[in-house]
Amino acid sequence: MTVELKKMLRIYKPFSRFKPFVRSHHQSNLNLNQALVFKLHFHSTLPDRNQNRNQNNNTNRIEHTNRIQTEEDSAQATTLSSTYHQTIKNHFDQSKQFIKPYLAISRIQSPIGSILLFLPCATSITLASTSILLPPSQLIYQLGIFGLGAFVMRGAGCTINDLWDRNIDSKVKRTENRPLPSGSITIPKAITWLGLQLTVGLGVLIQLNPYSILLGSCSLLLVVIYPLMKRITYWPQLVLGFAFNWGALLGSSAILGATDWKVALPLYFGHVAWTIIYDTIYAHQDKEFDLKVGVKSTAILFHKNTKLILTGFSLTMISLIGLSGYFNEVGLWFYLISCFGSSLHLLNLIYKLNIHNPTSCLNAFNLSTLTGFLIWFGCLVDYSIKYLSNQEEEKEKEKKEALKAIES
Repeated sequence: MTVELKKMLRIYKPFSRFKPFVRSHHQSNLNLNQALVFKLHFHSTLPDRNQNRNQNNNTNRIEHTNRIQTEEDSAQATTLSSTYHQTIKNHFDQSKQFIKPYLAISRIQSPIGSILLFLPCATSITLASTSILLPPSQLIYQLGIFGLGAFVMRGAGCTINDLWDRNIDSKVKRTENRPLPSGSITIPKAITWLGLQLTVGLGVLIQLNPYSILLGSCSLLLVVIYPLMKRITYWPQLVLGFAFNWGALLGSSAILGATDWKVALPLYFGHVAWTIIYDTIYAHQDKEFDLKVGVKSTAILFHKNTKLILTGFSLTMISLIGLSGYFNEVGLWFYLISCFGSSLHLLNLIYKLNIHNPTSCLNAFNLSTLTGFLIWFGCLVDYSIKYLSNQEEEKEKEKKEALKAIES
């Protein structure tokens, strides 16, 4: 019962005392008027049931419509989001398929070549930095520049190699699936890609001083003619060594402004010997196919005497690197790590090598990078010791000068 109804009952309660058996005309009219007033008031205060029902139905209908609209909007948003993500995925897959042959022709999937190209640069830069006690920040900067250059130019060299060898690669099992023999990239596109790589390489080179820019440009001829050497001579690995280790000359000039030849030349030829070692090991994987297609290599030339000859090249390499360190006035740690440590590793690698097993050859080739890292690490240790010692000496000098200034 509503509050208004209760109030009305209290108002009209006194009229219940009147006796119904005695009624005057005045009383009858009064009662009738009171009843009419009560009815009018009662109906005006109570809500209409039909009106409430209609309002409730309208409210429910609106809520239902809004809920349906919300669900439709949510479904539409989900569909749009799914379509957007699918479109992005399709574009990504298409881009991946487009760039894949270009990355393959540059051997991005096998960074060991870039590492082998970078290590002679790093060793030369570190030796030159030791001679003038270059600050570490500048040393790191130069290493970064040469690291980027090694990455780009190694890719360019692989592209040049594949352009020359596209007909040979199709006849060798290990190389038949390369982009050019397999047809996943055309010759014009490969040349365009090579132009882009060389442009980036030039951008890196011009960060160096003019002397180094000229010296670095001289190596391009060796890079271009190397793939032809395997058709002419059994010593293509020697030409590869000349091209691949040019950074041993370039690193010195980048730091000093001009190449210190008495240090750089022994270092350069020592690394050339190292390249002959690891690339001969690598060539033993394909020697049977190379014989069929007429490709020459030191692996075919050395044949059964490979391990003995590579041992001789190892001793030559270590002797030349030791001579380079001697002219650079290195300390004991260089000889212990760069010379003794790397020679032990390299000789052990050659001793365990099975030239008739392609898997053994590939593993030995991959492990040969450790030789280069040991040579560079010995240079870094020598640089660190000398630089820190120099810093301490500078501090001592400053203290003495400060004391003299106080005393005076």
